[in-house]
Formats: sequence, structure tokens, C-alpha cells
Amino acid sequence: MDKKEQLASLLASLSSDQMEELEALLQKSSVTSRSTKKKKRRGKGKRKKREAAKTKEQQLASEQNMKDSPPTGEFLEGLSLTSAEKEELQEASLSDKKMGAHEPLQNQSPLKKKAEHRVEVRCRICGKTEKVSPGIVPPERDRFKCNTCCCSAG
Repeated sequence: MDKKEQLASLLASLSSDQMEELEALLQKSSVTSRSTKKKKRRGKGKRKKREAAKTKEQQLASEQNMKDSPPTGEFLEGLSLTSAEKEELQEASLSDKKMGAHEPLQNQSPLKKKAEHRVEVRCRICGKTEKVSPGIVPPERDRFKCNTCCCSAG
């Protein structure tokens, strides 16, 4: 007899009271199939929760900023300015237009390079002549070493 047949014969031999008890026990137990079990995580999942909370906060903040900031045309309408301030504002806007303060710059000339101020110096070991920056040259010009010679002993 295999196990299925043994189980069927045992269930057939049970009385109705025993069957009801067995059904109640099966309902109380937490036996579930593997597909319905919740997958276990290695951690508590705090990072995902924090990231989700940050994105929600950022969205709320950006929505709030959009609500708070008036459109560009209505920016000055909410202010109560005196007549002198209004005149000054008009004068400033007119002078900006005359000077072209809000127009993009055109034909910008590239930066001029500084003239090269290099000095010719002769290496005391190999005798090679090089053009180098004057800051590299020692006070006594005859003590200068080139890059290849300064790394070697001598």
C-alpha cells in the first residue's frame, strides 16, 4: 500500500465526530501553499520606505511651490507700491530696455591667451636646452636639471 491508499483507508475508518475535529484543526492551522507564502526579505526594507517618503515629500513640495508662486505677470500686482516706487520701477525697466539688459549677448570674443613667458635653460647633466617657466628655474641658472635628469641619481 502506498501512502495515498493508507490515508484514504484511515479517513474512511474515522467517525463523523473525529472528521469534524480534524476539519476544525485543519482550519485553525496555518498550512498554506508555497505560492501564497510571503517572501522573506533580508532586511526590514527601511531604505525603500525612506526613498518612497522622500519622493512623496519632494512631490508635495514642488506642488506647493507651484501653488505659492504666482505667474510672472501677476508677480507685481499683489504688491502695494507708493507712487514714487512705481515711477522708479518704470524708470528702471525703461533703462534696462535701452541698455539691452535682458537680451542675450552676441558675438562674444574668445579669451585672449597670455603671451608665453618662457625662459631657455640648459640642463647641467645632459646638456639639453629647454624652454621652461621662469618659476622653475633656480636662482643660479647653472644648477637647473631637466625632468628626465632630476629623476635619476646624480
